[in-house]
Amino acid sequence: MFMAERNRYFDAVHKAIQSMAFIEVRRSPTKRNGYHQPHFFQDNKLISLPSQSGIYLIYRKNNDVPFYCGEADNLKNRVTFHFKDCPSVRNFSTLKKALPDECRDLFWMSENLRLRIVDIPFGRNDVEEYLHKEYGINTKKNRASGCMVS
Repeated sequence: MFMAERNRYFDAVHKAIQSMAFIEVRRSPTKRNGYHQPHFFQDNKLISLPSQSGIYLIYRKNNDVPFYCGEADNLKNRVTFHFKDCPSVRNFSTLKKALPDECRDLFWMSENLRLRIVDIPFGRNDVEEYLHKEYGINTKKNRASGCMVS
């Protein structure tokens, strides 16, 4: 009984994610601390990402299957961290480690990536593992091949 309810919950989250609008990433027009900052837009409007816990999925533009999935206590901090353009982030961001070196700057990422986020107050790790299996991704170990957008 518990497993059936758990699977229904995971399926509901999966379906909810598929119906959500994409969030586009753009570079700030001016630099702060020497680097452009990521700005997030939905339906061409600047938005502020939620500070709640949840799951985020990163997609290549023109592809509806994510290549990266992660969970966070604070979605705003984690997602912003992954898209920052400073050198220290390039060494510690698991998203950037999944991309080839020439694809790790904010300019390339803002032209080629988009994301979806969903607030999930509990069970984030289990939902993340489910999504990894559902989409066939292994966030920690996969390294995308080339910067081509498929």
